Amino acid sequence: MFEKIWTSPVWSKVISAGIIGIIGFISAIIYSLITDMNPIDSFKYIWNFKTKIGYAFIALIFMFIIQLLLQKVFSKKEKKLNKTEQKAKHFCEQWYKINDDQTNVVYRFNTYISSYTKQPIIANLTAFCKNHNGQEFKMNWIGGCLDRSCANNNKISRESVVKDLIESQLVVEWEKINGKY
Repeated sequence: MFEKIWTSPVWSKVISAGIIGIIGFISAIIYSLITDMNPIDSFKYIWNFKTKIGYAFIALIFMFIIQLLLQKVFSKKEKKLNKTEQKAKHFCEQWYKINDDQTNVVYRFNTYISSYTKQPIIANLTAFCKNHNGQEFKMNWIGGCLDRSCANNNKISRESVVKDLIESQLVVEWEKINGKY
């Protein structure tokens, strides 16, 4: 909510004026404690303090540079993707599951493009049995489908083998997109 108010053209100025006022008030209090003046006299002294324009101008430039650096460091703008990165993002969003129609199993996974090999890799591979009237039952790699009456019960698959087969298929598809196949 604060971010929404801070980006408002009116409220951001109100908030910043309040912050500057609070800083002035606190500095008047601190100055009164240091110089043994009462707070009202120290506030008047700070209010009427004569500054040298050159120092004030240098301070404003310095604060402006700090603001630019902070905006650059903390900005949440998305980086613009080049064509290869756009292609990779689209590919990874498109390939998240593969159906095995022979066994009626669907494999779901996350696809990434390796920064080292520039080839697709998968993670979080999970198998689901589709032999249950439109419902998908999660399978495990040791005993297959958890429903004992299912044809996929006790069908043992090695996750590493399935992962390698899916990644091989994805490499072929990735190379087709990139014109290397």
